[in-house]
Amino acid sequence: MTKCQAVYPVVMLALLSLLSACAPMPQKSGAPIHDATPSVTGKPPPAAKPPSVQQHPPPQGSAIVPSENTLKPAQKAVKSLVDEAWDHYQNNEPSRAIAVAERAQRLDARSADVYLVLATSYLALGKQQVAEQFARRGISYSAVGSTVRSQLQQLIEQLSSPLISPYQ
Repeated sequence: MTKCQAVYPVVMLALLSLLSACAPMPQKSGAPIHDATPSVTGKPPPAAKPPSVQQHPPPQGSAIVPSENTLKPAQKAVKSLVDEAWDHYQNNEPSRAIAVAERAQRLDARSADVYLVLATSYLALGKQQVAEQFARRGISYSAVGSTVRSQLQQLIEQLSSPLISPYQ
C-alpha cells in the first residue's frame, strides 16, 4: 500500500466529519407523537384539549389598529414623526412637514399615514403631480375601508378638480 493510498481514507473521513458538522440538526417539534398501539394500562392516550379562547376574524372592511401599548419602537417612532409632520403642516410649514414625513418614510416605507402627510404637504406647495403620486402609493398600502384610505381617495378627487390651495 502506498503512502497516498493510506492517506486517502483518512482525508475522506475528515472531510465527511466536517461536512456532517455543517449539516443542520433535526429539531424536535413541540407536539407529542402518540402511538396507535394500546398503552400498558390499556387506556387510550388523552385527547388534545380544544383552545379555551376562540379567535374570530375581524369584520370585513374594518381596519385593525394596534393599541399604543402593542406598538413596536419603530412604529412608535413613525407615529411620533407623523404627528410632528401634521403639526408642521397645521402651522403652515409644508416643507418642514415633508422633511419630517420623509424621516418617517425611511423607518416605515409602507405606512399609509406617512404618504397622506406627504401628499397633503406637496399639494399645499402646489406640486400636484408629486402629491398624486404619494396619494396613490398611500392607497396601495392602506387597508380597505380605513380612514386613511378614504382621505387619500378624497385627495386624488381634489386633484382631479380645479385646485385651490389650503393656504390661499
